[in-house]
Amino acid sequence: MKASKRPSNWWWGLIAATLISLLVYSTLWWSPWYWEILAACGIASAVCTVRLVLLPNRTRWTVPAACIAIVVGQWWLLEFLAAQVLWRLHGFAP
Repeated sequence: MKASKRPSNWWWGLIAATLISLLVYSTLWWSPWYWEILAACGIASAVCTVRLVLLPNRTRWTVPAACIAIVVGQWWLLEFLAAQVLWRLHGFAP
């Protein structure tokens, strides 16, 4: 089995992207690269999740665990999108 097809590599990538995203979200809000770093972590999380879900020999816990990691790691994106929806519903959208 090639190294790129090993599920553990994709899990480690997803875990790293989730932890870095949480760290950046809670500590680097003042940085000029804040949104770029969060976006890079989001893209890395998405790539790792898609690769994990598309593996032919995945277990039944792969999809729920990957979804939980996405929600935890990309909480900033969910919060941002919820704020946008609420602002649009109440008529004071930016």
